[in-house]
Amino acid sequence: MLTADERALLHRQPGGWTPADVPLLDEAAELLGEDERAAAARRDRIRMMEREYAEGVLEIARGSRSIDVEDEAEGGEILGVTDLIDADRLLERQEEADRLTTAQRAAADRTWAFGHVIVDEAQELSPMAWRLLMRRCPSRSMTIVGDVAQTGALSGTPSWADALAPYVAQRWRLTELTVSYRTPAEIMAVAADVLAEIDPALRPPRSVRESGVPPWDRAVPDERLAAELVAEASREAAGLTDGGSGCWCRPAGWASWARR
Repeated sequence: MLTADERALLHRQPGGWTPADVPLLDEAAELLGEDERAAAARRDRIRMMEREYAEGVLEIARGSRSIDVEDEAEGGEILGVTDLIDADRLLERQEEADRLTTAQRAAADRTWAFGHVIVDEAQELSPMAWRLLMRRCPSRSMTIVGDVAQTGALSGTPSWADALAPYVAQRWRLTELTVSYRTPAEIMAVAADVLAEIDPALRPPRSVRESGVPPWDRAVPDERLAAELVAEASREAAGLTDGGSGCWCRPAGWASWARR
Protein backbone atom coordinates (compact mmCIF):
# COMPACT_ATOMS: atom_id res chain seq x y z
CA MET A 1 0.00 0.00 0.00
CA LEU A 2 1.43 3.39 -1.03
CA THR A 3 1.52 6.26 1.41
CA ALA A 4 -0.07 9.61 0.59
CA ASP A 5 3.36 11.09 -0.18
CA GLU A 6 4.20 8.18 -2.52
CA ARG A 7 0.88 8.57 -4.35
CA ALA A 8 1.58 12.28 -4.73
CA LEU A 9 4.85 11.47 -6.49
CA LEU A 10 2.93 9.42 -9.05
CA HIS A 11 0.32 12.10 -9.67
CA ARG A 12 0.51 14.05 -12.90
CA GLN A 13 -1.57 16.86 -14.31
CA PRO A 14 -3.99 15.82 -17.08
CA GLY A 15 -2.33 15.59 -20.46
CA GLY A 16 -2.70 12.04 -21.69
CA TRP A 17 -0.30 9.13 -21.85
CA THR A 18 3.21 9.43 -23.30
CA PRO A 19 5.27 6.81 -25.19
CA ALA A 20 7.32 6.33 -22.02
CA ASP A 21 4.16 5.17 -20.22
CA VAL A 22 3.53 2.27 -22.61
CA PRO A 23 6.16 -0.15 -21.21
CA LEU A 24 5.06 0.68 -17.66
CA LEU A 25 1.40 0.01 -18.43
CA ASP A 26 2.31 -3.20 -20.21
CA GLU A 27 4.40 -4.34 -17.26
CA ALA A 28 1.55 -3.53 -14.86
CA ALA A 29 -0.89 -5.53 -17.01
CA GLU A 30 1.57 -8.43 -17.09
CA LEU A 31 1.97 -8.47 -13.30
CA LEU A 32 -1.58 -7.62 -12.24
CA GLY A 33 -3.57 -9.08 -15.12
CA GLU A 34 -6.34 -7.33 -17.01
CA ASP A 35 -9.92 -6.87 -15.83
CA GLU A 36 -12.04 -7.94 -18.78
CA ARG A 37 -15.36 -7.81 -16.93
CA ALA A 38 -16.43 -4.42 -18.27
CA ALA A 39 -15.52 -5.33 -21.87
CA ALA A 40 -17.24 -8.72 -21.55
CA ALA A 41 -20.38 -7.10 -20.13
CA ARG A 42 -20.43 -4.61 -23.00
CA ARG A 43 -20.08 -7.42 -25.57
CA ASP A 44 -22.96 -9.30 -23.89
CA ARG A 45 -25.19 -6.20 -24.01
CA ILE A 46 -24.45 -5.64 -27.68
CA ARG A 47 -25.11 -9.30 -28.44
CA MET A 48 -28.44 -9.18 -26.60
CA MET A 49 -29.53 -6.05 -28.48
CA GLU A 50 -28.57 -7.59 -31.82
CA ARG A 51 -30.42 -10.80 -30.97
CA GLU A 52 -33.54 -8.87 -30.01
CA TYR A 53 -33.35 -7.07 -33.35
CA ALA A 54 -33.02 -10.40 -35.19
CA GLU A 55 -36.05 -11.75 -33.33
CA GLY A 56 -37.98 -8.67 -34.38
CA VAL A 57 -37.07 -9.23 -38.02
CA LEU A 58 -38.26 -12.85 -37.84
CA GLU A 59 -41.47 -11.78 -36.14
CA ILE A 60 -42.19 -9.40 -39.02
CA ALA A 61 -41.47 -12.18 -41.50
CA ARG A 62 -43.77 -14.54 -39.60
CA GLY A 63 -46.58 -11.98 -39.62
CA SER A 64 -46.29 -11.34 -43.35
CA ARG A 65 -46.44 -14.98 -44.47
CA SER A 66 -49.10 -16.13 -46.86
CA ILE A 67 -52.42 -17.28 -45.35
CA ASP A 68 -53.95 -18.37 -48.66
CA VAL A 69 -55.63 -21.68 -47.84
CA GLU A 70 -55.83 -22.75 -51.50
CA ASP A 71 -52.03 -22.43 -51.87
CA GLU A 72 -51.52 -24.57 -48.81
CA ALA A 73 -54.02 -27.17 -50.02
CA GLU A 74 -52.42 -27.48 -53.46
CA GLY A 75 -48.79 -27.61 -52.39
CA GLY A 76 -48.99 -29.05 -48.95
CA GLU A 77 -47.44 -27.30 -46.00
CA ILE A 78 -45.82 -23.97 -46.86
CA LEU A 79 -42.44 -23.35 -45.23
CA GLY A 80 -41.70 -19.85 -44.04
CA VAL A 81 -38.41 -18.17 -43.21
CA THR A 82 -39.01 -18.77 -39.50
CA ASP A 83 -39.21 -22.52 -40.19
CA LEU A 84 -35.71 -22.50 -41.68
CA ILE A 85 -33.76 -20.11 -39.47
CA ASP A 86 -33.83 -18.88 -35.88
CA ALA A 87 -32.64 -15.62 -34.35
CA ASP A 88 -29.16 -16.92 -33.49
CA ARG A 89 -28.54 -18.26 -36.99
CA LEU A 90 -29.80 -15.02 -38.56
CA LEU A 91 -27.51 -13.04 -36.29
CA GLU A 92 -24.51 -15.14 -37.27
CA ARG A 93 -25.22 -14.58 -40.95
CA GLN A 94 -25.23 -10.81 -40.44
CA GLU A 95 -21.93 -10.61 -38.56
CA GLU A 96 -19.28 -8.75 -40.53
CA ALA A 97 -16.14 -10.65 -41.43
CA ASP A 98 -12.99 -9.64 -39.59
CA ARG A 99 -10.85 -7.96 -42.25
CA LEU A 100 -8.11 -6.54 -40.03
CA THR A 101 -4.53 -6.61 -41.24
CA THR A 102 -1.87 -8.44 -39.27
CA ALA A 103 -0.58 -5.12 -37.90
CA GLN A 104 -4.09 -4.13 -36.79
CA ARG A 105 -4.64 -7.48 -35.10
CA ALA A 106 -1.33 -7.17 -33.28
CA ALA A 107 -2.12 -3.62 -32.16
CA ALA A 108 -5.46 -4.75 -30.72
CA ASP A 109 -4.01 -7.74 -28.85
CA ARG A 110 -1.56 -7.00 -26.05
CA THR A 111 -0.49 -10.66 -25.91
CA TRP A 112 0.36 -10.88 -29.61
CA ALA A 113 3.77 -12.48 -30.25
CA PHE A 114 6.06 -12.14 -33.27
CA GLY A 115 8.48 -14.61 -34.81
CA HIS A 116 11.01 -11.88 -35.61
CA VAL A 117 11.21 -8.25 -34.56
CA ILE A 118 13.15 -5.37 -36.17
CA VAL A 119 14.01 -2.56 -33.76
CA ASP A 120 15.27 0.80 -35.01
CA GLU A 121 16.89 3.48 -32.81
CA ALA A 122 17.25 0.74 -30.20
CA GLN A 123 19.72 2.78 -28.16
CA GLU A 124 16.79 4.86 -26.88
CA LEU A 125 14.99 1.91 -25.26
CA SER A 126 14.73 1.80 -21.48
CA PRO A 127 15.16 -1.45 -19.50
CA MET A 128 11.37 -1.61 -19.16
CA ALA A 129 10.94 -1.22 -22.92
CA TRP A 130 13.34 -4.11 -23.48
CA ARG A 131 11.18 -6.26 -21.20
CA LEU A 132 8.14 -5.38 -23.29
CA LEU A 133 9.92 -6.31 -26.53
CA MET A 134 11.14 -9.62 -25.17
CA ARG A 135 7.60 -10.57 -24.19
CA ARG A 136 6.48 -9.85 -27.75
CA CYS A 137 9.21 -12.06 -29.23
CA PRO A 138 9.58 -15.28 -27.22
CA SER A 139 11.98 -16.70 -29.83
CA ARG A 140 14.37 -13.76 -29.15
CA SER A 141 14.93 -13.49 -32.92
CA MET A 142 15.59 -9.80 -33.50
CA THR A 143 17.42 -7.39 -35.78
CA ILE A 144 18.46 -4.47 -33.57
CA VAL A 145 19.68 -1.26 -35.16
CA GLY A 146 21.15 1.58 -33.15
CA ASP A 147 24.21 3.45 -31.94
CA VAL A 148 24.87 3.61 -28.22
CA ALA A 149 27.14 6.62 -28.84
CA GLN A 150 24.00 8.54 -29.89
CA THR A 151 21.82 7.60 -26.92
CA GLY A 152 19.76 10.63 -25.95
CA ALA A 153 17.24 9.19 -23.50
CA LEU A 154 18.25 9.33 -19.83
CA SER A 155 17.18 5.70 -19.41
CA GLY A 156 18.52 4.61 -22.79
CA THR A 157 20.82 1.72 -23.57
CA PRO A 158 24.41 2.20 -22.27
CA SER A 159 25.71 -0.88 -24.10
CA TRP A 160 24.31 -3.80 -26.09
CA ALA A 161 25.74 -6.28 -23.60
CA ASP A 162 23.88 -4.60 -20.72
CA ALA A 163 20.62 -4.58 -22.68
CA LEU A 164 20.74 -8.11 -24.09
CA ALA A 165 22.59 -10.20 -21.50
CA PRO A 166 19.56 -10.63 -19.18
CA TYR A 167 17.59 -12.25 -22.03
CA VAL A 168 20.03 -13.99 -24.39
CA ALA A 169 23.28 -14.06 -22.39
CA GLN A 170 26.08 -14.05 -25.03
CA ARG A 171 23.94 -15.46 -27.83
CA TRP A 172 23.98 -12.29 -29.95
CA ARG A 173 26.21 -10.94 -32.70
CA LEU A 174 27.33 -7.37 -33.31
CA THR A 175 27.90 -6.06 -36.82
CA GLU A 176 29.29 -2.55 -37.13
CA LEU A 177 28.38 -0.09 -39.86
CA THR A 178 31.61 0.86 -41.60
CA VAL A 179 30.25 2.87 -44.54
CA SER A 180 28.12 6.02 -44.40
CA TYR A 181 26.02 6.74 -47.48
CA ARG A 182 24.22 9.77 -46.05
CA THR A 183 26.70 11.96 -44.17
CA PRO A 184 29.39 13.68 -46.30
CA ALA A 185 33.05 13.26 -45.40
CA GLU A 186 33.42 16.87 -44.21
CA ILE A 187 30.76 16.42 -41.54
CA MET A 188 31.91 12.93 -40.65
CA ALA A 189 35.39 14.27 -39.88
CA VAL A 190 33.93 16.62 -37.28
CA ALA A 191 31.71 13.85 -35.91
CA ALA A 192 34.74 11.58 -35.63
CA ASP A 193 36.43 14.06 -33.32
CA VAL A 194 33.34 14.16 -31.11
CA LEU A 195 33.10 10.35 -31.16
CA ALA A 196 36.70 10.08 -30.03
CA GLU A 197 35.82 12.12 -26.96
CA ILE A 198 32.69 10.06 -26.21
CA ASP A 199 34.23 6.62 -26.70
CA PRO A 200 37.72 6.23 -28.19
CA ALA A 201 37.05 2.52 -28.77
CA LEU A 202 34.38 3.26 -31.39
CA ARG A 203 35.41 3.71 -35.01
CA PRO A 204 33.60 6.24 -37.22
CA PRO A 205 32.23 4.97 -40.55
CA ARG A 206 33.80 5.96 -43.85
CA SER A 207 31.77 8.37 -45.99
CA VAL A 208 31.32 7.53 -49.67
CA ARG A 209 30.80 11.13 -50.81
CA GLU A 210 32.09 14.64 -50.28
CA SER A 211 30.12 17.88 -50.37
CA GLY A 212 33.06 20.19 -51.10
CA VAL A 213 31.87 22.55 -48.34
CA PRO A 214 33.96 22.28 -45.16
CA PRO A 215 32.21 23.14 -41.88
CA TRP A 216 33.42 26.13 -39.89
CA ASP A 217 32.79 27.68 -36.49
CA ARG A 218 33.09 31.14 -35.00
CA ALA A 219 32.83 32.25 -31.38
CA VAL A 220 30.91 35.48 -30.68
CA PRO A 221 29.92 37.24 -27.44
CA ASP A 222 26.48 36.39 -26.06
CA GLU A 223 25.16 39.86 -26.76
CA ARG A 224 26.10 39.54 -30.44
CA LEU A 225 24.85 35.98 -30.94
CA ALA A 226 21.38 36.85 -32.21
CA ALA A 227 22.61 39.47 -34.70
CA GLU A 228 25.43 37.26 -35.99
CA LEU A 229 23.11 34.27 -36.37
CA VAL A 230 20.52 36.23 -38.32
CA ALA A 231 23.15 37.83 -40.55
CA GLU A 232 24.83 34.53 -41.34
CA ALA A 233 21.51 32.78 -42.00
CA SER A 234 20.55 35.57 -44.40
CA ARG A 235 23.86 35.23 -46.28
CA GLU A 236 23.42 31.46 -46.56
CA ALA A 237 19.84 31.78 -47.79
CA ALA A 238 20.81 34.40 -50.38
CA GLY A 239 23.42 32.08 -51.87
CA LEU A 240 21.11 29.09 -52.24
CA THR A 241 20.07 28.05 -55.73
CA ASP A 242 18.25 24.92 -54.63
CA GLY A 243 17.03 23.36 -51.39
CA GLY A 244 16.80 25.19 -48.08
CA SER A 245 18.66 26.01 -44.90
CA GLY A 246 17.93 25.63 -41.22
CA CYS A 247 19.17 26.81 -37.83
CA TRP A 248 19.56 25.03 -34.51
CA CYS A 249 19.36 27.25 -31.47
CA ARG A 250 18.47 27.22 -27.79
CA PRO A 251 14.71 27.33 -27.12
CA ALA A 252 15.20 30.21 -24.69
CA GLY A 253 16.57 32.49 -27.41
CA TRP A 254 14.35 31.47 -30.30
CA ALA A 255 11.52 33.96 -29.65
CA SER A 256 13.81 36.99 -29.78
CA TRP A 257 15.88 35.69 -32.72
CA ALA A 258 12.83 34.83 -34.82
CA ARG A 259 11.61 38.45 -34.66
CA ARG A 260 14.79 39.57 -36.42
